[in-house]
Amino acid sequence: MSNLIFNNVTFSYDTGHTPIMKDVTLTIDPGWTGVVGINGIGKSTFLKLATGLLHPLHGSITCPGTGLYCEQRTDSPPDNFESFLCSYKRNAPVVRDILGIESDWPERWDCLSEGERKKAWIAVSLWLDPGLLAVDEPTNHLDIQSRKYVARALSFYRGIGLIVSHDRYILDLLCRQCVFMSDTGLVVRPGGITDGKREEKRENETRTKQYRVLKKEKAKIEKEIVRIRESSRSKLKKLSKKGLAGKDHDGRFKRNIARLTGKDGTGGKLTRKMDSRSRHIGKKLENLKPLHQRKMGKRLEGVYSKKKTLLFLQSREIVLYRDRSLVIPDLIIGHKDRISLTGVNGTGKTTLVKQIVCELREFNEKILYLKQEITPADAGTIMKEFHAMSKQERGTVLSYFSRLGSEPENLLGTEEPSPGEIRKLFFAMEMQFSPVLVILDEPTNHLDMASIECMEQALMDCNSALLLVSHDEYFLENLTDIRWNITGGKKTHQRFILTVK
Repeated sequence: MSNLIFNNVTFSYDTGHTPIMKDVTLTIDPGWTGVVGINGIGKSTFLKLATGLLHPLHGSITCPGTGLYCEQRTDSPPDNFESFLCSYKRNAPVVRDILGIESDWPERWDCLSEGERKKAWIAVSLWLDPGLLAVDEPTNHLDIQSRKYVARALSFYRGIGLIVSHDRYILDLLCRQCVFMSDTGLVVRPGGITDGKREEKRENETRTKQYRVLKKEKAKIEKEIVRIRESSRSKLKKLSKKGLAGKDHDGRFKRNIARLTGKDGTGGKLTRKMDSRSRHIGKKLENLKPLHQRKMGKRLEGVYSKKKTLLFLQSREIVLYRDRSLVIPDLIIGHKDRISLTGVNGTGKTTLVKQIVCELREFNEKILYLKQEITPADAGTIMKEFHAMSKQERGTVLSYFSRLGSEPENLLGTEEPSPGEIRKLFFAMEMQFSPVLVILDEPTNHLDMASIECMEQALMDCNSALLLVSHDEYFLENLTDIRWNITGGKKTHQRFILTVK
């Protein structure tokens, strides 16, 4: 099987100020390769270039056979879904079994959880068995057990695999190498994300040491240049004919001889040589310059409502789909409550959140609700609203945006922000109105690891009530103290129960 080859590839979008990739040359062998980097750096673009959905401005890309891109979005069922459900060829039965794909999923696609939709897309992609498979954020929306099942299913793939993910577990388990993307370029490091990060740390430590040594050497050379120039000026002053008597022919002759023999030029030659050395070291220092430190941006501010109770939802049974329902007790959200809503995929978490948002429609204070997925149409509307803001408003939003772990320049330089970037932008735009209640459905989806930490810190500092839906236990533990947990479900009638702790 041949390799995936990038040969001097340069790519940028029409609205981009700087290329996303410049003169990239690399070779990727069969097996899984992770593609990692901060939000907005161009990871999805890399996958689309590899699979032929985008084409480089310069250079060439050689792809082995058919390339298939399994995208982040799951708005509609994947092509060939019906055929996959009926197929017994290749790995179809095994994949269906591992991922728990059910035959009625196409007809109830709109009722499926985002996690179930994600598994369907991955299943069909594996069944098609392309020469190159690029999977974008395969574990978004998935509970812990489902992540393990997806990792197992992906491990059966034998072609050239590219995987964009912020899930350390899946990157360490599957990947033989990782492509690290940053503002300074692309670097391929062996192993999963843990090994790659360890190697990156060693490289940065070496880089910092080299930078300090060269900077010290350059300062020493520049100091010596100053000394030599001062010495040369002193010697030239002595060789000057100024001050000699008009009839001192002997003195004039001696100074002319000194100049002709180059005694006054030694310092000049030496300084030119040292200047050349200093410039050479300066170029090395530019290449070794410490990475740009991102500014933290403005603190996100919410407010506590003067009303002690923001929501009272009476106990009820919510129909999810046919024989599936969710039973809830009386639910209360207080003005300072920090609540987590947990449960496995398909148990009604998002349905419950939508009912809560519906109940709050007449609430006369600001509520921030971030949906689990933002559609392309909604993303376009968000960008239009952002560009229509005054300069001062945009400045405030971009400061909040920076606080969430992203560079404003990356947002302003693209026509199509990544899902992670658009979610952060929406969040930043809404936070300027100081909400009393923040409802976030899977807020860490599409976010890189650094951005998750920034989001966590921002929410810690935010004075508002919180309702968070997430499978990230560490994230929830740090931010919430009330747990709404959904359990239960039987084969005949899946009746899920919500309990409050």
